[in-house]
Amino acid sequence: ERFERNPLLANMYSEVAFEFNHRGSHLDGALEYAIQALALMDEAAGLPSPKVSAEQWAQGIDAFRGQILNTIGQIQYQRGAYDEAATALSDAVSLLPDEGPVLYHLGRVVLAQGLEDRGTDARLRAVSARKPEQQARDPLERIYEERYGVEAAARLGADLAETSRALGAAQIERVLANRMNVPAPELTISALDGCLVSTSAFRGKVVVLDFWATWCPPCRQEMPGLAQVWSR
Repeated sequence: ERFERNPLLANMYSEVAFEFNHRGSHLDGALEYAIQALALMDEAAGLPSPKVSAEQWAQGIDAFRGQILNTIGQIQYQRGAYDEAATALSDAVSLLPDEGPVLYHLGRVVLAQGLEDRGTDARLRAVSARKPEQQARDPLERIYEERYGVEAAARLGADLAETSRALGAAQIERVLANRMNVPAPELTISALDGCLVSTSAFRGKVVVLDFWATWCPPCRQEMPGLAQVWSR
């Protein structure tokens, strides 16, 4: 069947693939639709962004590509093509690192490949993700019971806490990476004495812009620390 080369159809192809995957039927056709949806999104990435910033457009494209790759991974898993499924789902995780369901599906695949440690790690991350997948909890508890017996609950709790800390640190790094070395916009504001102050007057100097509000308790709590930094 010939697919139309219209990026706007990517969502329709993706939905058809997802539904066939959910039903566990017509998997070969579902895979074709999902691959075509992914190709169309790759084409859309090169188009001008409609009504949003280029950054928002790129983020939206990546998020949609991640969902399509997740569907491809699930289809390949049902087809028994575990290597292809693992590749698709690993790519999906790189685009959607906070999505517990994607990590859960990756865990199923790598466990099917016999990679028990990697599968357990994926399920730990699935439960600890910012958007957790609770389906991963029961099989994870069974794995720990088989491994550690009476110590299973304590070991699982400790590993989940460590995984949560690591995921939190990784999320902070991603946020900072997207914000560092980005030029700030030019601003002109009224100072407390009524005079206008422009950021361009401070070019070449260190400038701290702190956005806060009197009704924000953390904002008020940080003020003494900010004052100490300024005094030094």
